[in-house]
Amino acid sequence: MKKHKKIILINLFLIIFALIIIALKLGTTVNKNYNIDKIDMLDNENLVLKNGSNIKLNISFSDNFKVSINRVYKWSSSDNDVCSVDDEGIIYTKEPGTAYIEAKHGNDTIKTKVTVYDTKNVLIIVGDSRMDHFKDDNGFTSTSDYEVKYTEKPSLLSDFERIYVVSLSGMRYNWLAGEDNYQDNNATLYVEDIIEEYEDKTTDIYKYNIKILFNLGVNDLNHKYLGDDSPAYISEKYIDKLEEIMNNEWKSDIINNISLNMVTLLPVEDEQVSCYFTGRYNSDVIEFNEFTKKEYDGVVCDAYNDLDIDENSFRERTDKECANRDGLHFSKEFNKEVLYPYLVNVCAKK
Repeated sequence: MKKHKKIILINLFLIIFALIIIALKLGTTVNKNYNIDKIDMLDNENLVLKNGSNIKLNISFSDNFKVSINRVYKWSSSDNDVCSVDDEGIIYTKEPGTAYIEAKHGNDTIKTKVTVYDTKNVLIIVGDSRMDHFKDDNGFTSTSDYEVKYTEKPSLLSDFERIYVVSLSGMRYNWLAGEDNYQDNNATLYVEDIIEEYEDKTTDIYKYNIKILFNLGVNDLNHKYLGDDSPAYISEKYIDKLEEIMNNEWKSDIINNISLNMVTLLPVEDEQVSCYFTGRYNSDVIEFNEFTKKEYDGVVCDAYNDLDIDENSFRERTDKECANRDGLHFSKEFNKEVLYPYLVNVCAKK
């Protein structure tokens, strides 16, 4: 009886020992015939990560057999300045570039290419002649076109690598649509040129987001040639035209993201504005703005209500036709100290 029990204990011990050996073997070896899954795994292909992100690499096989990373593999990076990897297979991205992550166990090595990219933001402010105030003594540089200037001055950039100002005189719809005598002075073309510039700059490790602010002016209410001069009708024409341009001239398959925010008309001084443009008052401005906010599918920045504007915000005039102020144009100080920060730090972030 004792001998029989002894045999049973020996067999039980052998079975347990065999199970332990099998478990250890399963936990420490990789069958080279297994196919590695391609979802958040090492797959011998190019893993693309945004700079600042981290990812844990799990090794999983097509038959759901999983391997414990910290027991099986020794991890290493070919360039720790680009990205490093810890003992648990977590990649830490550090700067744009390319590196190879290697997982090694015995004679088995798995390697994958990791591309770390950075996203840069560019802002384009499209406006009328008032935009010149942003540029005066404000760290802006001329491009080949007089109407387009940009700044890389840190104090003016906020979260943007570069800010452009496209400043054209006159009524917006004319030169936006490229009609009549505005054909050669077309804002659409200027913005398109900037977009193409950043298409050329886009690489595997540097991608761009472009934000466009379309800063409306009360002059834009004076488009009677459109056939209907009601503020709602004119707003509708702007919205239709801008959406058409966004889907054509300002569309890119290379740029990471291009978006457009519309900025509402600012108030006028009712008792003064008639000396410059007859019949345009805040009731028209409000109708235009309300229609725009309701009908435009994108972001509308409500500068009319967001900004604190009083009579001191307007430009002083000394001409005979508009004594003191014309009630329409804002001062250089207001545009630089109030409107510009609002556009860059508030509107562009929406």
